[in-house]
Amino acid sequence: MSLGRAARRQLEELIGGVTALNGDFFRSVAFRYFHPDDVTSGEGTRVQGGRFVPAGVRAVYASLEEATALHEVTSHNSAL
Repeated sequence: MSLGRAARRQLEELIGGVTALNGDFFRSVAFRYFHPDDVTSGEGTRVQGGRFVPAGVRAVYASLEEATALHEVTSHNSAL
């Protein structure tokens, strides 16, 4: 995927405003990928890529509600 100059500039502005999340969040992880040291590291997404980011970018997908996190992992598993 190649971005034009205007899109790249917008993306860089968004990335520049990113801050760490604070609070309690839910994360549902398929058992085969679960390791206590890595569940919030973003390493799996960095290696494999994710729904919204390409390989090489660390990302952790989390939710404010438990039901949303559960729905995410169960809908992903049913697609396999």
